[in-house]
Amino acid sequence: MSADISFHTLEEGRLYEIAGFQVTGIKQRHPGDSYGYRFLKDGKKVVYSTDAEHQDDAKDEHYPFVEFFRHADLLIFDAQYHFWESVDAKANWGHSSNLLGVELGLRAGVKRLCLFHHEPTFDDDTLDQFLSDTRTYQTILDPSSSMEILLAYDGLTLDI
Repeated sequence: MSADISFHTLEEGRLYEIAGFQVTGIKQRHPGDSYGYRFLKDGKKVVYSTDAEHQDDAKDEHYPFVEFFRHADLLIFDAQYHFWESVDAKANWGHSSNLLGVELGLRAGVKRLCLFHHEPTFDDDTLDQFLSDTRTYQTILDPSSSMEILLAYDGLTLDI
C-alpha cells in the first residue's frame, strides 16, 4: 500500500493550533526523550503525560510540570510503578509512580487524574488494589481534595 506520510516536528513550549485545539508540548524525562501534550479547547484542558519519570526535582516549588498540568480537567499520567519501585529498582527507566501523580495533581489543581501505562505484570486484582492505595494516599495527603482518581483501561471514555 502506498501512503504519503509526513511528520511535523513541534517545538517544546510553543502553542500550536491543530484541528481546533491549542496544543503545547513539554519535554519529559525518559530514555530517548518523550513529550507530554496539553490540549485546550472550549475552555477545557486535557494533559497527556506518559513515558515520563518524575524524580526528586518534582518537589521543587517551581517544577515546570505543575504549571503545565495546572487546572487540567483531565491529566492522563504515567503511573507504571509503585513509589518504592520508581525510586529503587526501576529508577531512571522513564516511568513514574501513582503517589507522584497524586502529589503533582493536587499541587496543580487537577480535576481528574487518570493513572495510565500500567505495569504489564499487574493482574486485575493488583490494579484494583493499586487504585485503592492511590485513593487512600490522596485522602491522607489532602482529606478535602475533590480530585477524582481513575484507572485507565481499554475502551474507557470520559466526558470533559
